[in-house]
Amino acid sequence: VIVHSDCAVTRHHVMQSGGGLPVKNAEEFAGAVAELAESGDLARALGKAGDLYVRRQYSWEAVLGRLDAVM
Repeated sequence: VIVHSDCAVTRHHVMQSGGGLPVKNAEEFAGAVAELAESGDLARALGKAGDLYVRRQYSWEAVLGRLDAVM
């Protein structure tokens, strides 16, 4: 995923997951798109990291476990 670095929420998720690239402007966005298009290994690694993060943090088991702990 490519996120705007000024958005604290999406930037946080990208930094926690290792599953994306934060960018500041259109020039950096174009660079990130080009980098991902040129490097299948990078794209796959980011995708894998993002997928793992979502499964760990937002699967039913993970969400219900946190909810149960709070209750």
